[in-house]
Amino acid sequence: MKRDWNRVLAAGLKGMGESWHLRYLARHFEPSAVRRYGYAPRSAGYRKRKRRIKGHDRPLVWSGRSERLASMRRVRATSKGVSVSVYAPQLNRRKLAKEVTTVIVQEIGVLNRQIEKYIARRMPAV
Repeated sequence: MKRDWNRVLAAGLKGMGESWHLRYLARHFEPSAVRRYGYAPRSAGYRKRKRRIKGHDRPLVWSGRSERLASMRRVRATSKGVSVSVYAPQLNRRKLAKEVTTVIVQEIGVLNRQIEKYIARRMPAV
């Protein structure tokens, strides 16, 4: 029974990690992400230079390379947790890594309901 529970939980967590990657990671690159996820303010000079050179104000995006790389995913899960690897070296800097992996309360609620439903379907007796 314990082995079955661990297997179902790991599969549910993997699905939750994949769902976060598919549903929420892209939102971190939208202009509204600054407010939604509470990103640290960028300097006025940086924002002005970015607008002039790149023509946009999108957070975590300079050329778009990191955003494209982040779309590749690797999700690993055990019954103890889930890990989603984001392949974007420029986003691995301490401040940026924290920003790109921030999960807000509303997202946590949706992801929790997803895993609860998954477990309930697989282990109805538990």
